[in-house]
Amino acid sequence: CAPAQCYRPPALRDGGRVWGPAVQLYTVRSQRNWGIGDFGDLEQLVRQMAERGADIVGLNPLHAMFAHNPAHASPYSPSSRRQLNVLYIDVPAVDEFSHCTAARQRFAAPEFQQRLARLRNAALVDYAGVAAAKQEILQLLYAHFVQHHLGADGAAADDHGQAFVDFVNHGGDALRQHAVFEAIQARLHADDASVWGWPVWPDAWRDPDGAAVRDFARDHGDAVRFHQYQQWLATRQLARVRQCCEDLGMGVGLYLDLAVSVDRAGSDSWSHQHCFATHASVGAPPDEFNPNGQGWGLPALRPDRLRADHYRLFIDTLRSAMRASGALRIDHVMGLMRLFWIPGGYSARDGAYVHYALDEMLAIVALESQRNRCMVIGEDLGTVADEMRQALARRDVLSYRLLYFERSGDGGFRSPSDYPGAALAAVSTHDLATLAGWWCGHDLQQRLRLGLYPSEHLFEKQLADRAQERTRLLLALRHANLLSAEAVAAAAGKEQLPGDVMRAVHAYLAGAPSAVMMVQMEDVLSVTDQVNMPSTTHEHPNWRRKLPIGLAELRRDDGLGRLAQTLSAIRPRRMGARTPGPAGQARIPRATYRLQFQQDFGFDDAVRFLPYLAQLGVSHVYCSPIHRARAGSTHGYDVVAHDEINPELGGPQAFERFCAALQHHGMGQLLDMVPNHMGVLGGDNAWWNDVLENGPCSLYARHFDIDWQPLNAQLRGKVLLPVLGNHYGEVLMAGELQLAFDASGGSFALHYFDHRFPLAPETYATLLQPALERVTDPDLAAALASVSAAFGHLPEREDTRDATRHERARDKELLKARLGRLVTRHDALAHAIAGAVAELNVEPSRDGLHRLIEAQAYRLAFWRVAADEINYRRFFDINDLAALRIERSAVFEATQSMALELAARGVIDGLRIDHPDGLYDPAHYFARLQRGYAARRGWALPATDADGRPQRPLYVVAEKIAAAHEEIPLDWAIHG
Repeated sequence: CAPAQCYRPPALRDGGRVWGPAVQLYTVRSQRNWGIGDFGDLEQLVRQMAERGADIVGLNPLHAMFAHNPAHASPYSPSSRRQLNVLYIDVPAVDEFSHCTAARQRFAAPEFQQRLARLRNAALVDYAGVAAAKQEILQLLYAHFVQHHLGADGAAADDHGQAFVDFVNHGGDALRQHAVFEAIQARLHADDASVWGWPVWPDAWRDPDGAAVRDFARDHGDAVRFHQYQQWLATRQLARVRQCCEDLGMGVGLYLDLAVSVDRAGSDSWSHQHCFATHASVGAPPDEFNPNGQGWGLPALRPDRLRADHYRLFIDTLRSAMRASGALRIDHVMGLMRLFWIPGGYSARDGAYVHYALDEMLAIVALESQRNRCMVIGEDLGTVADEMRQALARRDVLSYRLLYFERSGDGGFRSPSDYPGAALAAVSTHDLATLAGWWCGHDLQQRLRLGLYPSEHLFEKQLADRAQERTRLLLALRHANLLSAEAVAAAAGKEQLPGDVMRAVHAYLAGAPSAVMMVQMEDVLSVTDQVNMPSTTHEHPNWRRKLPIGLAELRRDDGLGRLAQTLSAIRPRRMGARTPGPAGQARIPRATYRLQFQQDFGFDDAVRFLPYLAQLGVSHVYCSPIHRARAGSTHGYDVVAHDEINPELGGPQAFERFCAALQHHGMGQLLDMVPNHMGVLGGDNAWWNDVLENGPCSLYARHFDIDWQPLNAQLRGKVLLPVLGNHYGEVLMAGELQLAFDASGGSFALHYFDHRFPLAPETYATLLQPALERVTDPDLAAALASVSAAFGHLPEREDTRDATRHERARDKELLKARLGRLVTRHDALAHAIAGAVAELNVEPSRDGLHRLIEAQAYRLAFWRVAADEINYRRFFDINDLAALRIERSAVFEATQSMALELAARGVIDGLRIDHPDGLYDPAHYFARLQRGYAARRGWALPATDADGRPQRPLYVVAEKIAAAHEEIPLDWAIHG
């Protein structure tokens, strides 16, 4: 007898409510991935969001796709719903990677790194390029695995090999048939690229149980095993992410998506041909959002054959999807009762509904839900029969409620208090407009451009309706006391979605009694393009767009931080993270050895010394700073990027090899951290450069301790730079200050020997106006004049309101990119700007260049006489080390996160903190370090230990030269 209801986790019982982000995994950017989000990125995202108070992380379907055709990108049209997409494998995290010399050498080769950089920097996911790069290294890793962990007959040679063999045995026929399918398809496609799937295979191979297939599997056992190996890797990495969710105390964890069906050319339809109606496709009838209906191109499951087969395929599919998830979304859950079938060769207007055994299928869902402790959410958008809604409610399958569709009788937005409790609430989905796109009507314009409207009249109606809907939404937010009347009036005239409205909309939804609330990452980041445009294939880059920023930037994103605070206040976590016990105590070094890294002694050099140090009994190496420092730094204390491993030491790949070697010798490492200051003045600190470009309005102006209102009125709103080798006037007249234009970046800068000082974008017109006089083509002149005028209308740099700072930061980059495109496409413009720059540089009086420099957010000064006027705090009196305001949350997270995440992952065992006496509040800083580490481990940290000292789960020591009368303050959460 099946359970009466589906599983519901403790965090959602008795009125509990959770929130979390919904993300398409392939869209995630990071500095370490290979051009597509992977399971390593997912773990980082989980840690970030758990720390911000999220209990759930939603994902697109992770089903297996087509190895021979990576460009087949839709996760809702998979080859198999029972296997995983191996493109999500984090290749450097594979166990074999740290031991396989061939793979590491290939990975480190300059041309391979260039390929990865191109894939990483591309605006769209290059599935073919990603697949080629990953397969190249995975083949080497598999060969290494076979050589070292399997016997000649494929039997296990050690425990690691046995784990693989156990996985293969447990995977049974489903795994074997998928691997055989992939091997056959690869073989046939290599011979003939027109072979798109099993329906066009030779007849003998279309039968998965036939002699030809058995013979192929026997003769090509290694190829089959390679595909099983990839599934093993993907399964292990996804399981590790699920374990991470549990360790972090997330109330739900991963929320996966189950596609409604599979592609007719894939492995599931090949191995279970009898269960599919291969000459019909599933879809949806016409509606307001898709006037032509939808044909999804997927074969329908036959209800009679499913039942005759005791629902084996359905059960296997559920188990595979629930294995790693805390919640499962069943796409188009109405398919458990009926599916809209479209006959082959016809449109959605010619389709009809076919019914399934609803009670039997829901009983199976409830049983597997309880067995796998996995909550179930039914995507029940569109036309839903009352019988279906009642059946889902009886089984406690959560409903799916979208802000766009939840309306009252008068067309207004439904009050959140009227949303059902047994539901998931969200603004939108991947198939609908993003919130920013909905606000400005971008989705309607795109549909019109793509010819998706049966008539222009319908477009005009929806455009008019949208304007009314925007007003209704603002009024709903006003009535809920989430926006003031002034904010509503201001927002009503804005073409772009204001940030306060975005937060208010999500706060509005968060107030609903619905158990789950999801936030699309595209909505947080104001993306206007939706992930998928239904009824299109190649006309729109469906399933390929990446998020605009990477994981490192996401951690520092103010918009996400403020939204998370709002949602966590409305939906606080109930589960509570685990308190660290004995296993959570700091690992105290037995004996340490100092390693001073520099350009001529990097991570790979240090690896050679580890056997000797291990023999000496050294338990930990104590490493100098590993963050990216000034080029050529001999010490590493002049850090310029806290979120990057120093490339001069070998970069992240060499660091991973170093960490693997330490682990091999049973050793750990301590990292030297520099929280007090950063290296500046060398042109390689992105934060400092942004401050020079934008002054007090810079997003990073508050990262540094700068007095923007000094007594000297000439310095107000400026930062003094003591960099000149002589008095300013003499340097200027000697022609040592030279203006330059970077066409690729569309930016101007002032150069002084090795120094580069960016110009404020609003002053670009000073240079573009003279360039205009050199342009004879009226169209080009108009284009350049437009850009010049736009630069002049940027928000003033004295306006330091958050909204203004973000507006300026966004618009200046868009305008520079626009200028760069114009110049690189039109030589006439490039020559005109070059002429204007050259004229200013050679002007005898230098008056024009002086006026331009005076308009900047900095003042250049002779270093010998500038000491009394320097208005930024330094490390002692070292001009090129600027102090940080580490007491600010944004600065702490931006500078300390990488080290804390390394510690939480067990890569490092502790930190040595350089010069903490220079901090505003050392005790607060050390406490935040310990709390940050505990949060990333999923631990609830009591205020004090048994001795009344601050809790110290992470080993931390401070560099402090104490006077004879001094003691280490007892409120510092350090070990010495």
